[in-house]
Amino acid sequence: MRSRLRFAIPCAAALLIGPGSSCTRLDDPAATGTGPYAVREQAYVWYDVSRLRPLPVRIYAPDSDGGPFPLLVFSPGTGNSRDHYTFLGRHWAGQGYVAVFVTHPETDEDVIYGEQRPALIVLQAVYEAVQQISLRWDRPLDVSFALDQVAADPKLSAQVDWNRVGVAGHSLGAYTALQLIGMQVAGLPAAHAELADARVKAVVALSPPGPGSLGLDEQSWDAITMPCMTIAGTLDVDPVTHSPTLRKMVFERSPGPDQYFVTLENATHGTFDDRSPWALDRLLHPQYAAYIADASTAFLNAYLRGDGAAQADLLDGSLERDSDGVCTVEFKNVTLIDGGD
Repeated sequence: MRSRLRFAIPCAAALLIGPGSSCTRLDDPAATGTGPYAVREQAYVWYDVSRLRPLPVRIYAPDSDGGPFPLLVFSPGTGNSRDHYTFLGRHWAGQGYVAVFVTHPETDEDVIYGEQRPALIVLQAVYEAVQQISLRWDRPLDVSFALDQVAADPKLSAQVDWNRVGVAGHSLGAYTALQLIGMQVAGLPAAHAELADARVKAVVALSPPGPGSLGLDEQSWDAITMPCMTIAGTLDVDPVTHSPTLRKMVFERSPGPDQYFVTLENATHGTFDDRSPWALDRLLHPQYAAYIADASTAFLNAYLRGDGAAQADLLDGSLERDSDGVCTVEFKNVTLIDGGD
């Protein structure tokens, strides 16, 4: 059973800045977490000089002198930013992860929602934003740049176990995360033909898009060779992926080891976002947040920490039983971790 604790966190003084970049610290809010660690939460803007590109980030980290801890980078979906998915950032940090949530320019909430746009205009803005061919390389390069920035900061880097790095994302962010472990997309210039990052050892893909859009076809996942968990809902549609079943293509096509597919019964596409602008998503989110957090953490503990007991929870039906069948797990190509059942 997960403990639910609340902590007020004093601010930390470090300014995160590395070679070839500039940075502005925006705030140091108090944060709450779920788990054995209090949570330190800070927001920054990093700047990639080589691409003339700002990268706002929010970092959730254990407020501890211990470690080193596994590192996660989270890529948000279209219309979302570093300030969304707070339930995951605080949960993972409370469980002993350093989690960096990024905002990707050109597809963030200001671009999509603007000034109180009607729903149909928002949907059109989403569709137009994802047609930008440059996002197919700019977003994964943002994630790799974020890893570089963490490495360049002596204090933050010292808190990280660089043998235990993962990436997670939602929707277009899941697409981005999968590119970091070998998903192939059409339309990339020669300079960006290979975007996989060898530092990334596992991926959590929340509602990834399916074939027929964004340069994806049925062979796009054939080169994935890292552990991956996909989580999707049975009502999980958006302007890009119109059928929830297409989101399973990662699991079905990837030949990689330790592939998982988690189904959330009656969950929508926005269920994964705790700050969705849509009323139904906000209504449903509290019902599914714990399942999303628990499933993803069990996977990350298994494949970034080598935790056999966490892997056993994924394999033995614990998630199904604990959720009364709302959350189901499929898996393939699994190798048992020492210490598991």
